[in-house]
Amino acid sequence: MAIANEDIVWRLSGGATNTDPAASLGGAMSTEAGGIITASKTFNSIFDDLSGTETAAGDIEYRCVYATNTHGTLPVVNPKLVLSTNVTNAKDMIDVGLDLVGVNGTADTVADEATAPDPAVTFSHACTDYANGLALSANLAAGEKVAVWVRRTVTAGMTADDDEFWAMEIQGDSAA
Repeated sequence: MAIANEDIVWRLSGGATNTDPAASLGGAMSTEAGGIITASKTFNSIFDDLSGTETAAGDIEYRCVYATNTHGTLPVVNPKLVLSTNVTNAKDMIDVGLDLVGVNGTADTVADEATAPDPAVTFSHACTDYANGLALSANLAAGEKVAVWVRRTVTAGMTADDDEFWAMEIQGDSAA
C-alpha cells in the first residue's frame, strides 16, 4: 500500500522525553506519546497564544519539529516540505526551513525561542505546493526522520490573536 499522509508523524524536538511545545527548540526527537503533534494538538499549538504585549511590540519565535516516515517498508521518494496552509492574518507569518543535518540527523539546540537556528537554515513562506516545496537532501526511508524549523513572525501593532491556523506536510511519491 502506498504511503498516506497518516504515515508521516510529526514529533516535538527537545529530547526523547519532551512533551512541552515551548521546549521544542532542537536536539533529539521526542519519543513520548505526548510529543506527537496530533489533531488534538494542532500545529498552531507549538506556539503559545499571542499576548497583547507580544502583538504590540512584535515578536519572532522558533520551534523545531521532526517529520518521521512511519510506513513499515516504503520510502517517500523525492520528498519536499510544503507549507500547505498559512495563517490568514498578514501580521502573523509562518515560515519553514529544513535543518542542515539532513535526513536522519539531529538538529542543533537553540538557547531559547527567540534564538534563530544556524544562519544557513533557509526559511520560506512561498513553499505552498510541491513545485515550490523545500527539497529534502535524500529520500525519507521507512523509519527515518527530518528536522524542520518553524519561524513565527508577529508584526508590531497586531491585535491579540489566540488561534491562527497553519499546516505543513511532507509531500513526495512512493510505490503503490
